[in-house]
Amino acid sequence: MTTNRSIPALIAAMALAMTLGACKHSGVAVASGGQIINIDIDAPRTLTESEETKQLEIEIANRGVSKLSRLNFDVIMPVELIVQSQTQSPGVTWTERVTAGGQKLYHYEVDQVSVGSRARVTYHINAAYGSTGTEGKIEVTAWSDQLPGDRLIETKSIAVRR
Repeated sequence: MTTNRSIPALIAAMALAMTLGACKHSGVAVASGGQIINIDIDAPRTLTESEETKQLEIEIANRGVSKLSRLNFDVIMPVELIVQSQTQSPGVTWTERVTAGGQKLYHYEVDQVSVGSRARVTYHINAAYGSTGTEGKIEVTAWSDQLPGDRLIETKSIAVRR
């Protein structure tokens, strides 16, 4: 049910979505149902092998005017990073596996992301000792039937210093 105060916001979001044609840009997707989905990766720019554990946060937020249902997202960690631990916000379920290239893939499922809310995952990471690379790329891929083009992808690189 829509209240009188939310009607202007709904109209503005729908107009924006139609103007942009339900588009994706730089970690943000605007869906025709009034959802504005944002992926944010908050990671250190560099890690040194001997450094203490650092925190990495990934957040999928709904900044629109209607809820997003059945959201899935994958986080691929590069081999240059070691995940010491991870926690997720309530309502987020997860599984973990290793890709053919040795990267860890974390798969998350969220039943719904309400207006103004978010699904968040926090990792505690270190640089891998003896890693062959000098830079690792974290990749987050989110998808839902409500997202345009089926998938929204955001990446962030971390330099690994010896």
